[in-house]
Amino acid sequence: MLRDWTASDRIDTLSFQAEVFFTRLIMKADDYGCFHANPKLLRANLFPLKSNVRDTDISRLVAECQEAGLIVIYDAEGKKYLEIAEFGQRMRAKTRKYPARSDDGHVSGTCPPEEKRREEEIEGEEKRKGFAPPAKEDVVELMFEKLDEFSAMGEADKFINFYQSKNWMVGKTKMKDWRAAARGWLSRMNDFKNEKNGQRKQGTSELQNEALKNF
Repeated sequence: MLRDWTASDRIDTLSFQAEVFFTRLIMKADDYGCFHANPKLLRANLFPLKSNVRDTDISRLVAECQEAGLIVIYDAEGKKYLEIAEFGQRMRAKTRKYPARSDDGHVSGTCPPEEKRREEEIEGEEKRKGFAPPAKEDVVELMFEKLDEFSAMGEADKFINFYQSKNWMVGKTKMKDWRAAARGWLSRMNDFKNEKNGQRKQGTSELQNEALKNF
């Protein structure tokens, strides 16, 4: 959705860098205007090609947008998330990727009936259609649980590129759970790196060893 904020008082209070940050954030937020608030994940997703952007820069830009009333920070499931104020997105199907925030600033444990019904419909559609490939930022977030930021981004790319080339097949069957596959990828990577001479580990399948060539 194109937005015209040339006459917005709130946007006018932002520095040029903060306005660029906010613009990129809109591109990455889910259909409810929510996204990660972790500076490392924000930097990795919003500025993947800008090596001169630091975590401290991201924290400053987040604070600037928050002070301008453009975003709200909240906690959910032990992690920090943000919500773009008055997001107003209506061009895509309403699908929530991140926990909701209630009006009092606390995390809402349940979706409103209409939203919940729509989410259930979407889940049903996905089940009927079969496996849906993951978004890169979701794979990065999972990899980030075990790896540092840049390693997580690199392994996410390798994981996606490898299984895309296989049409998301695991052996002769269609992948059912990409999260389980990604965790298996990390486990095999760790086993492979622990091998002294890079030799095949006993019991490793041909597909796994093909994937290990990427490490």
